[in-house]
Amino acid sequence: MPISRSNFRFGFIQTKIKLAVVALFLIFSLPLSIEHAVAQRSLSIETARDYNFGIWANAGNLSSTQTLCAVAWDAKNAGRNYSVLLRNLIAGGGYYLYLDGDVNATGTSRIQISFAHADAFSGNTYETLIEGSWETQKQKGQAPGCPNGGNSHLRVNIESTELASKRGGDYIGYFRQSIKEGSLQVDAISTFAVSLTIGGVPNVQISHLDSIDFGAYSGFGDLSADESFCVYSASYNGAYRLSVSSTGQDVNGHFIEEVSGLGRIPLTILYAASGAGPGSEVITNNYVYGQGDSASTDCSGKENTTLTLQLSESDLQSAPTGTYSGQLTILVEPE
Repeated sequence: MPISRSNFRFGFIQTKIKLAVVALFLIFSLPLSIEHAVAQRSLSIETARDYNFGIWANAGNLSSTQTLCAVAWDAKNAGRNYSVLLRNLIAGGGYYLYLDGDVNATGTSRIQISFAHADAFSGNTYETLIEGSWETQKQKGQAPGCPNGGNSHLRVNIESTELASKRGGDYIGYFRQSIKEGSLQVDAISTFAVSLTIGGVPNVQISHLDSIDFGAYSGFGDLSADESFCVYSASYNGAYRLSVSSTGQDVNGHFIEEVSGLGRIPLTILYAASGAGPGSEVITNNYVYGQGDSASTDCSGKENTTLTLQLSESDLQSAPTGTYSGQLTILVEPE
């Protein structure tokens, strides 16, 4: 709204009328934006459109850039320097996406992202933004309406290493941009969202399993072998339950069988919620409960669970001569 002005020749009357005009201007200008309230300068930032990355399934880094209109102009038709600030509207302290939009989500239920900003006409490189802080570089604004096209580049980056350790599901975050020129600050008219869905990441996973070969039995003593492996669970704190079935199994437990069907040897399976072993909790037809790795699907290359397989001396000595084998199936479910 332009400021109204009138010219008068008589001092006293002129002063009175000028005061009245100024008073009316102040009253009716209060609801307007800073851009309109200060007629000599224009300042505004276009709201970014939502960034929707769709479904991510172990497919590398994610990045997307939008070009927006940043106005920083004065009455002399000169572009003025500006800087931007970007806020996380769900929670401060960084830029994050939250599983199901839950503000309390942390750890494997929260994805850290980054924003970077540059201006097409300033010649500056992209500057990584810090949540709640103004960028340090000064950019060159345009006239209202950005007659030269969009100038403000806002880039979102999400690293694959960050995504790979997160739970499957829908993630979203909400953000708002602000622009500053000198002492003036203006928020974008509305907010924008960044969203994605993590697919192809299992709720549970077993890795680092190997076959066990007891070799030839000497005729004396028990046989025992530890098999340590990784259990990943996307449940809270990595909680899971585990059961074991085998090709040789009945209501009494497990056994291995002679390949030609001549006999079978009872097999004891013991569980330990540790990669160091040995197992101590017997598994027959029951569940055992443990806490796996909730941050890395391969437990960062380590093991956190052990099954100990035992064959007793008495059972081995009484079994017919032959080659015995069996196959175990380990079932892990999130808790």
